[in-house]
Amino acid sequence: LSASLRCHRPTMAAFAEGDGPTPDKPMLQRNDSLERDDDKATSSTPEGQLSPEEEREQIKALHDFDIQAGAMYYLVDAAWWLSWTDYVGYNDNGESKGPRPNEIDNTSLLAAGSAAKLRMAINEDNDFKFLLPEEWELLHSWYGGGPALPRRGIAQGTTAVVELYGLTLKVYRSSDLQAAPVEMIISKAATVREFKEMACKEFGVVGAEVKIWDYFQKKPYALLDTPSKHLEQCQIMENNDMLVEEKDANGNFNLKKNEGTYGGGTSYGGGNQNVVVSTAAPSAKGVVGLQNLGNTCFMNSTLQCLSNTPPLRAFFASGAYEAEINNDNPLGHEGKLAESFGSLMKMMWPSGDETISSVAPRGFKYQMGTSNPMFAGFQQHDSSELMNFLLDGLHEDLNRIRNKPYVESTESDGRPDDVVAKESMDNYKLRNDSQIHDLFRGQFKSTLVCPSCGNVSITFDPRRCSSRTR
Repeated sequence: LSASLRCHRPTMAAFAEGDGPTPDKPMLQRNDSLERDDDKATSSTPEGQLSPEEEREQIKALHDFDIQAGAMYYLVDAAWWLSWTDYVGYNDNGESKGPRPNEIDNTSLLAAGSAAKLRMAINEDNDFKFLLPEEWELLHSWYGGGPALPRRGIAQGTTAVVELYGLTLKVYRSSDLQAAPVEMIISKAATVREFKEMACKEFGVVGAEVKIWDYFQKKPYALLDTPSKHLEQCQIMENNDMLVEEKDANGNFNLKKNEGTYGGGTSYGGGNQNVVVSTAAPSAKGVVGLQNLGNTCFMNSTLQCLSNTPPLRAFFASGAYEAEINNDNPLGHEGKLAESFGSLMKMMWPSGDETISSVAPRGFKYQMGTSNPMFAGFQQHDSSELMNFLLDGLHEDLNRIRNKPYVESTESDGRPDDVVAKESMDNYKLRNDSQIHDLFRGQFKSTLVCPSCGNVSITFDPRRCSSRTR
């Protein structure tokens, strides 16, 4: 999306006006279906309705703007906008070239079956135009229709764009839990306060009289009671169920957090809370499904591969990793990535007779996004990319070397490969030593020949993963 918005001349063909009414040619009726007397000019405006010129000048005074991060904007259907600009002569020196449009209709911008989510692959100018809130309020007051499609401007690199596809949330109301949830779209950068205000406006309730809950799996998973906290920090995912809790007849709040089936710590937002979705007996131990949290199939497939690597799984599921956590490694993640992965492995491979067949890896997803912002959103990524980062992060969180010495690179100098390879590995282990490297470490042999003097340099470089192409 462009960081700035400019007005463009509509390309819609001009509407040809008739020469006026005749006995055999009655006057055409406008969209507003208002009767006009034959002796009045066709440009007359019904009482209480602004003239095209007045509408044009009010919108023109607002419409020259740049997208700003943090500001709100509204989408309006491009075809409707073009018909309105023709009607008011927006780009033709005030000359009206079309009839007054019908009510605003934004339904063509919506995904099938949704009242708020935009369909994919829509583009500015071709499908919609951006409006300031003040513009939308004016046009909506004149024409009605909708639905309103507010979206937030966000920073993207050095520019600002409008976030078209925010979080889709399914919002329930405690006084009517049997009703279908209201679908709301809100920016991923929104705070708990902003979501509460949106929900209160939707349900017509007062903020002081309600509480907001993360209603994951239709259970009170966590109370969102820190207004300044961002929804993403609260681990709110795509299509997350939310609950607006209202006071009962006695003026009390009664909901309590569901304390069952969570993995990791007990504090909300700590990054370790994964959720058991099903306690049905699995077909075999460890055959546990991972719920898609929104474009997380790449992450789930990586986790399933690592979960079925027996030595790695045993190290984490048994809790043996806890004794080797290195909280002080500046290259690590304060041990949090290892703790999050270990918590998930314990859930997927429970000890004793506990049965689990499906888990929502919410806590692990949150920690991955915290450790590497690239994985913080809900975009699709490459599985091998995630695995490389995860193994490297686990290694640094579990690195047994607390103080890393300086080590020079090892050159072959004509020595046998096995001698050079061992020396290279021994030197590497002076700085890098963990259970992850014990399991996944290997070497690549690199040979470089100088085209001028013919000198041959051979090195052995460490690796954890290697890619193969057919």
